[in-house]
Amino acid sequence: MMMFLEKIKEFTGQNSDWMTFRINYLHICCGPHHPMMEGSFIPTPRWITLKHAVVNIRCFDDQNSFQYSVLAGMNLINSVAHRTTKGRSSQYMPFMKMLNMNGIPIPVHPSYIDLFEKQNPEISVNVQYYVENKRDIIIIRTSKFSSLCKFHINLVC
Repeated sequence: MMMFLEKIKEFTGQNSDWMTFRINYLHICCGPHHPMMEGSFIPTPRWITLKHAVVNIRCFDDQNSFQYSVLAGMNLINSVAHRTTKGRSSQYMPFMKMLNMNGIPIPVHPSYIDLFEKQNPEISVNVQYYVENKRDIIIIRTSKFSSLCKFHINLVC
């Protein structure tokens, strides 16, 4: 705590015009930062694959992984067809026009998911991050509309 107070004193003493009168409550949580890589294929870890509960779209040729993943989550293609083609993105090309992507840059950054949900009111999207060395999943984004939408998508990156 003393180190924190010293940092405040240093900052306010450098002509910043900031003044600290009181701190009522302070709770600091720290964690590692792992930037997400949009538009890249990440192989599913074996222990997750064995659960047969995840669809991982193989998207090597373009930057539409977000759209393919959303379409896969909508169950437009039956699971047998998906397994036999190894989750190729070409299966989802005929359905791309179902998604309103106006004003959303591709590859889609998580900060644009709110706009995506607004433009596609039947779809809600959660985003989770898989921490490989700990076999842990961290929630990055939880949709406000999950109980209201026809399609609810959970993306893991």
